[in-house]
Amino acid sequence: MKNVIIVLFLGVSTLALSQDQFVTPQAKFIYKLVTTKGADYFDQNFESDFKKQGYTLDDDMIFINVGEALKKEKKTDEAISVLKYGTTKWPNIIMLWNGLGEAYLDKGNKDGAKKCFEAVLKKAPQNERAKDGLKRVG
Repeated sequence: MKNVIIVLFLGVSTLALSQDQFVTPQAKFIYKLVTTKGADYFDQNFESDFKKQGYTLDDDMIFINVGEALKKEKKTDEAISVLKYGTTKWPNIIMLWNGLGEAYLDKGNKDGAKKCFEAVLKKAPQNERAKDGLKRVG
């Protein structure tokens, strides 16, 4: 029983620490929504749930930060959902496309990764992160 309590405590502590890494309530909300309800729920319900909270969609950095944190935590499906949403809302933000490409690579989706890195290079032909990503695609 003691081991179960410790494991439960560690799980709760990890979630709390993960949420606390974000400064804005919007970022915390996005992180919590996608990690507790899953990528599919996020894809289908994010905008309505976000608006119900009274938040506005005006900061691409929130999606970059949450997506990168999810990638580091190996929550690849969740990272893809957050970053993909970001690319649809802000299609000219290179960091979103690069992050999405890397998440696709982590997932093993080379076609998706290639499309993302190629989209970056159309906008910024000298972007080293995208060039490196294309090399990793193979």
